[in-house]
Amino acid sequence: MTRRLKLSLHVLDIFPQLPGEPVMACRPFLEPDSSASAGRDSDARPFLVRVEPSGKTFDAPDSLTLLEAAGFAGLRLPRSCRNGTCRTCMCQMKEGRVRYTIEWPGLTREEKAEGLILPCVAIAASDLVIDVPDAVEVELQQS
Repeated sequence: MTRRLKLSLHVLDIFPQLPGEPVMACRPFLEPDSSASAGRDSDARPFLVRVEPSGKTFDAPDSLTLLEAAGFAGLRLPRSCRNGTCRTCMCQMKEGRVRYTIEWPGLTREEKAEGLILPCVAIAASDLVIDVPDAVEVELQQS
């Protein structure tokens, strides 16, 4: 099977670096017909993510990282680099499975075995429960 990479460009004006200046986030992702999405109906609902201890939930489509999906749902998770290296967003996954947008996310084998994930480069592969005590609800700006 041939895999094609596509560049995804998202304007994340909910994550401003400086007041009024949106962040552009580019990342490669596999086409929906790739093995990463194999067996999943293209019309299937997004996975549901519950954030503990707040109990807030959000939809996590397979086109967004958990960090992006949370942001679009008005939930700010800890973050900094957004590329899987700084580990600021690292949190505990209590239930579910994720896949990563990069080959080597900044986690050790032991950390992965303990259920730690990096939401900035993780995409939901099932419904999830994650433990993020520092998650903050934010008001979404209307355009």
